[in-house]
Amino acid sequence: MKPSSLTLVASVPPSEELYREDVREALAKAGWREDSRGQLVAPNGALWVETNDALDSGIDAPDKSWSVAFDSDVPAVVIVAAALAAAEQIEGGAR
Repeated sequence: MKPSSLTLVASVPPSEELYREDVREALAKAGWREDSRGQLVAPNGALWVETNDALDSGIDAPDKSWSVAFDSDVPAVVIVAAALAAAEQIEGGAR
């Protein structure tokens, strides 16, 4: 399922957030589901996970052939765009 549009609104500066709820909410709206370890899993198997308490996170390709790490100061829109590309939910996604 490809979302027709996705709107991100950052109401709390990342330094004050306890978790990357901005990313979690956007990916959940795109059909990603949380697994038993708290990772979000795309319909095609791509993963997004918070890697530490400093709000760093990362994405793994569905086949685990590549991954990318994001520091906590990376805007949610960048992380979500990369995640949706990895999940092949937008044009130009991982192939």
